[in-house]
Amino acid sequence: MIPGSLRSRGDRLPTDPRGLLARGGLVFLAVAACRIPIAPLPSTSPAPPATPPAVVSAALLCDVEAEQWVLEVETDAWTGGAELLLSVDGAYIEAHDADTYEAAADGSYELLDATISIVADWRKASNGATAFPCAAAPNALLVVYDLDGGVSDCWTDGAEPDWWATIEGAPACP
Repeated sequence: MIPGSLRSRGDRLPTDPRGLLARGGLVFLAVAACRIPIAPLPSTSPAPPATPPAVVSAALLCDVEAEQWVLEVETDAWTGGAELLLSVDGAYIEAHDADTYEAAADGSYELLDATISIVADWRKASNGATAFPCAAAPNALLVVYDLDGGVSDCWTDGAEPDWWATIEGAPACP
């Protein structure tokens, strides 16, 4: 008996587990749980039609004190994700995912962001960590994907907005 418990000395738990099973209650529940199908809840509204997302607004800012780049994106429909490419020369290109943090239930918008820390050693650059300090001012290409994984829209930032079209292997933007 555990001190302070509400059970009296006469209320002892059965010490024979077969006694519990012999009553059939637990066996019935175990079998019923495996046999009774659970139907999904009915939808109260139809799924919104999938429209190709387009960038409504985007900003890429560098915070010198926090040593990080911050990307904020708004689209006019649900996306299949987004990717930010950074480069200064086209030979070394970094790719960073933008994650959804808010989306309208009716599919009318989606908000995405990415916080990309700056690392001193380019060999430690990865998704979410960049070798580009704020002073590098890399060219940026944001690629927004539709729900089927196709390129839906792009946004560029940097000194030369059309620069990415000349880079071999860069996604073709509509």
